[in-house]
Amino acid sequence: MINSGTQIKTALVSLLKPLIAPVKVWSMMPPDAVLKYVLIQDLSETALDEKRAFLNEGFISIAVVEKFLGRDGDFDQVNNLANTIIQAVTPDRLSTFGNVGGINIFSLRFESNSETMFETDSGRIAVKNLRLKYFVQST
Repeated sequence: MINSGTQIKTALVSLLKPLIAPVKVWSMMPPDAVLKYVLIQDLSETALDEKRAFLNEGFISIAVVEKFLGRDGDFDQVNNLANTIIQAVTPDRLSTFGNVGGINIFSLRFESNSETMFETDSGRIAVKNLRLKYFVQST
């Protein structure tokens, strides 16, 4: 069944909310008035089923965003928040990844990250994008 990303995304939101407060974690685009936030969205999930197991590979996008008024702006806060998220989510080599809603996570790692600065009419927007890759087995 290809729907593990939704349950993993929900678990990520629950993990990160208290960790990065007062910055809010959203699973959909927040209102324009919100100046600093983390946005977690599903990217894709693919079935890798074989005879013995129902396996899925998926990706989740995590964007750390800060909006600035005027020409000011830097990546300091988005990079700090991104590092906090990476530290919290990345397991050490001896960890078991766990079971989320009947889904056994057997691999979880950040595959890539990038940063971008956008110019808008009201100011700049700094964005740090993290791409989380996971492999799961449905139980």
